[in-house]
Amino acid sequence: PPTSPWPGFSSRATMINLSTRGTVGGSQGVLIGGFVVSGITPKRVLIRAAGPSLGAFAVSNPLRDPAFTVFDSSQNVVGSNDNWGDAPDVAGLLAASAQSGAFLFPANSLDAAALLTLDPGSYTVVVGSVDGSEGTALVEAYEVPQ
Repeated sequence: PPTSPWPGFSSRATMINLSTRGTVGGSQGVLIGGFVVSGITPKRVLIRAAGPSLGAFAVSNPLRDPAFTVFDSSQNVVGSNDNWGDAPDVAGLLAASAQSGAFLFPANSLDAAALLTLDPGSYTVVVGSVDGSEGTALVEAYEVPQ
């Protein structure tokens, strides 16, 4: 197999987590994150938009009510969520969060999350403010082990 020029880095490594934080709403608009699913088989990916739960991490002015939409490279919507607790598979979201090392959202929070099975390709996550407020949000993508 190919070797890596960086000590301790495996050329067979997989993405564990990709995240970015920024201001959403008001004059700032939306927060956009992108990622690529590599390989030849679909992968399970946990997508999250944290807002209210960021207050527990001393983030000032967390976004009150984030929602997100995931687009593929052809701009087709492949997933979305507003309020993770309203998702069709809350137990699956909790298991995927624990399995991937994501911090747990409080039970009744307005944070957003979805567990998607995505084909190889490029994806964009767009996070917006449901209620029009402005605040700090965190968008995350986790590869969930199968």
